[in-house]
Amino acid sequence: MLCATLQEPVDATVEPPDAPAVVPRLSAPAVPPQLTFEKPHILLLDEPSNHLDIDAVDALIEGLTLFKGGVLMVSHDQYLIESTVDELWMCEEGRVTPFHGTFEEYKKRLRMLEKQRQAAQTAAAQQRSAVAAQAHKEQQQQQHHQQPPPQQQQQ
Repeated sequence: MLCATLQEPVDATVEPPDAPAVVPRLSAPAVPPQLTFEKPHILLLDEPSNHLDIDAVDALIEGLTLFKGGVLMVSHDQYLIESTVDELWMCEEGRVTPFHGTFEEYKKRLRMLEKQRQAAQTAAAQQRSAVAAQAHKEQQQQQHHQQPPPQQQQQ
């Protein structure tokens, strides 16, 4: 998962007189009109471009680039991310860390990690198969040694 932030200086000590105590959760189509009335210092956006057509996404991008505050956005929309953010953060293994690279580099990293995961799974499966084959071979040898020798026919 990739989190994206806009780096815009925000003076958190100055609060507009009509600022809400808590930034409300807004549905994506309602974001631009709400912003003009509530003047928040920070926006928390979770997949804001979901269910939007391209014109609405373009309007969202325009609104976000004009916004004079902080934005924390979780999105998989490459177009939205590349059009609006200055910094990418990566959520991985229970930690959130800055990702120093482009969205394309992030996707390349994910593909590499997936190949490594698949290779590790294949190696583990081969190891289990080899262990099972060795155990089977040992079991057969043990059974062979426990069988009495065949008796020869007397003439």
